[in-house]
Amino acid sequence: VLSTSGGGAALGNNPDTVYLGTGDPFDPGVGGYIYRSADGGATWSAGIKLGPSTVIPDVKVDTTGAVDVVLAATNGGLYRSANGGNSYTPVLNGLIWSLQQTSAGWLAARTVGVNGSIMFSANQGATWAPIPNAGGVYSGAGRTTLAAGRPGDATVYAFAATTGNAAQRDLFRSVDGGLNWSALGLAAKTPSNPNDD
Repeated sequence: VLSTSGGGAALGNNPDTVYLGTGDPFDPGVGGYIYRSADGGATWSAGIKLGPSTVIPDVKVDTTGAVDVVLAATNGGLYRSANGGNSYTPVLNGLIWSLQQTSAGWLAARTVGVNGSIMFSANQGATWAPIPNAGGVYSGAGRTTLAAGRPGDATVYAFAATTGNAAQRDLFRSVDGGLNWSALGLAAKTPSNPNDD
C-alpha cells in the first residue's frame, strides 16, 4: 500500500472482501488510491488511482446484486466500480464527503466550491440528480456528513457545516430516505450536563 494515511474502508458482500481508500482529508499526502483485499486484509491488490484525488474520506459498497458495486467518495469526485473493484469510473464531480444508502437509494454529500448539496441515485450510483429538497430547508451548507441507523433506513441525518466550512450549520433530519429535510435547530439547543472542560 503506497500510503498509510487513513481514508475510508468498507466490506463487500463477502466479509473477507475489504475495499480501502487512502488519503486522510485532514492530513492530505500520498492518497487517492483504492485497494482491495479478498482475504480479510492479509494481502492487497495493486492500488488504483482515482483521477486527481488525493483523499478518499468515504467508501461504501452496494451488496444488493451478484457483484459488489463500490462507491468511493474523493476530493476529485465520486468514483464507481460495477465490477467488484476491478476498475472505476467517475460519476460525479466536486468534493464528495459522505455517502449513505437509504430507503430511497444512495445519497452523496457533495461540495463544489464552498456550497454543499446532497445528490441522489436510484440506480446503485450510476447516475445522480439533486434531491427534491422541498421548501429548500437544506441550504447554506458546506461539508456534510450523512448517517442512518442501518443502510436502507428511511430516517437519515445530515450534520452540516456552514458554507465554506467555517462553523456548524445545523443537524438535518429526513424521514423519506434523504429526499426532503427538516432542520433540528441544533445551534439553539443547550445540552443537559455540558462539560466545559
